[in-house]
Amino acid sequence: MALVDLGMPGMNGVEVAERLRAEHKNLLLVAVNGYSGEESRRRAKEAHFDEYVIKPFDPEALEDLLSRRAR
Repeated sequence: MALVDLGMPGMNGVEVAERLRAEHKNLLLVAVNGYSGEESRRRAKEAHFDEYVIKPFDPEALEDLLSRRAR
């Protein structure tokens, strides 16, 4: 699993996700962003993120997300 912030300086989170996905097909990619807008979610989906969470996020919510994915 990789938590990737979409708004990083330099190489943005979408670029990181594309590189990670190319090397690790089964990696769970979770986009982390401060924005909940549809444009951000669309970009994350296009970059093949598996999940999208808005920061700050509750660690228990992340635990729930992982539990759901494990089933």
